[in-house]
Amino acid sequence: MDRETIQAIATEVAKQLPSYSWTALVIQVVLTCVAAAAAAYLGAYLKKRGEHLATKDDFKEILRQEGARTNVVETIKETIKAEVALSQVEASTKIVEKVKSELAQRDWAAREWAKLRRVKIEELLSKVNECREYLVEHMHAAEQRQELPKGDPINDLETIARLFPELKDETKAFLDLHRLRVHEGRMLQIFFAQGGEVANKYKSQYADKWAKSIVKELPQVSEKLAEAARELLEKIMGVRTQSEAAIHQNDVGMSATKSP
Repeated sequence: MDRETIQAIATEVAKQLPSYSWTALVIQVVLTCVAAAAAAYLGAYLKKRGEHLATKDDFKEILRQEGARTNVVETIKETIKAEVALSQVEASTKIVEKVKSELAQRDWAAREWAKLRRVKIEELLSKVNECREYLVEHMHAAEQRQELPKGDPINDLETIARLFPELKDETKAFLDLHRLRVHEGRMLQIFFAQGGEVANKYKSQYADKWAKSIVKELPQVSEKLAEAARELLEKIMGVRTQSEAAIHQNDVGMSATKSP
């Protein structure tokens, strides 16, 4: 309600109430105007205040929502980090387990290989003795013009020795001597069958070789192979300590120094 409307109302009221005092009427009109103005101002103020409050509440709500979103985002980030960390731990665990499994398999394979070599090296030592016995029997039969024995175990020894490249030199020396003497025994049988002076000459040479082999060569090569095999067996089984190995090497060095 504007001021002109209020004055028009006051004038009309004054006409209808002639007996009233103009002063009182003016005061009432003024008060009414003041009250109307105050009401208008208060209404505008309250409306503005309400708008401010609403805006403030909206702003708080916005902040709350943003805070909630931030918390959600952080929660998602932490969850992703936790999942990534967990997946990395699981991957690491799988890798560790795989490595452990492979190492366990390697350890098992190494133990089985050591076990096989231990068994086979014992068989090798046994075959060395069999070969020695066979060679003595063979050479004796050849010299006496008897039937040569069968079942030469030298091929079995060679097959077993392939598992032990560490014994290559000692094995070769034994195999070469054994096969050479067996070949000579067979040749002697051939010469005996032909007869004549050549057979007698070859028999004399063979007798010298037989004596030399039985007394010196065969014991040397067989013992050298057996000793190398026993040392390898001790190494495989872990019986021989490093200090013992060092002492053995010193003894070998001293022996070589003393040799002419």
